[in-house]
Amino acid sequence: MLLTAGAQAATLYDNEGTKIDFTGSIRLMMENSDSRGQYNPGQDSVILRDQDSRFGFGFDHAFNQGTAHGIGYLEFGNNTQQGEGDFEMNNRQGWAGFRLDDVGDLTFGRITSPFDDMPQSDFSYEYGGVMDFGAYNNGFIGRTGGSDAGDDNFIGRVSNSIRVMSADYNGFSFGGSYTLQTEGDDNAAALQNAYSLAAFYKTETDNLAMSFGAGYGYAHLEQNGINGLTDQGSFNSISNGSEYDGEDGTEQIWGLSGKFTHKPTNLSFSLDIGQLYMDNVVSGDVNYEGSQAVDKALFYVGDTATVNLFGVGMKWAYEDDNSIYGGYYMKDADEELYNWKEQKFVVGTDYYFTKNVVVWGEYAYIDVRADKWVDSANVKRDFASVGDDNRIAAGMRIYF
Repeated sequence: MLLTAGAQAATLYDNEGTKIDFTGSIRLMMENSDSRGQYNPGQDSVILRDQDSRFGFGFDHAFNQGTAHGIGYLEFGNNTQQGEGDFEMNNRQGWAGFRLDDVGDLTFGRITSPFDDMPQSDFSYEYGGVMDFGAYNNGFIGRTGGSDAGDDNFIGRVSNSIRVMSADYNGFSFGGSYTLQTEGDDNAAALQNAYSLAAFYKTETDNLAMSFGAGYGYAHLEQNGINGLTDQGSFNSISNGSEYDGEDGTEQIWGLSGKFTHKPTNLSFSLDIGQLYMDNVVSGDVNYEGSQAVDKALFYVGDTATVNLFGVGMKWAYEDDNSIYGGYYMKDADEELYNWKEQKFVVGTDYYFTKNVVVWGEYAYIDVRADKWVDSANVKRDFASVGDDNRIAAGMRIYF
């Protein structure tokens, strides 16, 4: 079976052991946000936007009596709602490698990290997830190189990488990735190197299906904290007591996950816990471009900062794939990050007209708090990205 972007795929060619599949999805959503007008005066609170629509081609050539395969995948996409002059096709994934049946895969190129497959608490289409770090309004972000914007991506899609993933051995599988020096995608620091490890286990009884995951990730940033201050526009430089020591930035993350599904009722419960560690990076109102620029503040994290990560989700599936779901997601930092804390409460539902067409709706309440910082006049101020928000979204996806 080819590793492709979605559950659906159309076979374009299948002859003499060579198979080419075409897959992808159109993803659009309408969103209302209380804070959009607050942070961007003149902008409507309701917008229609793209959720990374994409298409891809999967390749599989079988040999050695069908037990070995040369495999590859190319995936492209972009924001379909951009104007003609702004539209550019992005390279989302591009990798090639080998697969041995009953052994596993070895691939290299622009890949996804096995660690990012470990979290299980997010049943949502937009607002859930916890296994990264970053406020909803582009504040207090510590992100390694990569381009996924979701909240369950530590490294995300990243180039110059090698990925190993085992086959399933009685419910157990494991994998890892290693990234060589690479340029950063937009709004992400470049990497000197990074790696991730992950392990998975699935089992079930007559009434209960269970899955567990564990993972660890490490990233050595090419940029140190001082270099990370570039392209930030006007901001207030403040101090949390750390002094720049000339070292490159690092980020580490670990996580554990579990999911339990009661098969007679199709009721699922899932949990994610973990921690993120940041050192020699810039934090604060990173990438903040709202109207409260006078309150925009950045600071250097010279001593290791710790962020506790916790997510819990529930889902009830009825009539096959249709469902009602919800979740709570918390990111809680220590005093090195001004005791920054983000909490998200999410509820939603989806309805499948067919296995290829789904509509969904979600509501999220997002609350972000942090200690105040002190300006040059000894006045205490809130960080610009601190606040709360009510978000309502409705979307549609067509898989092909």
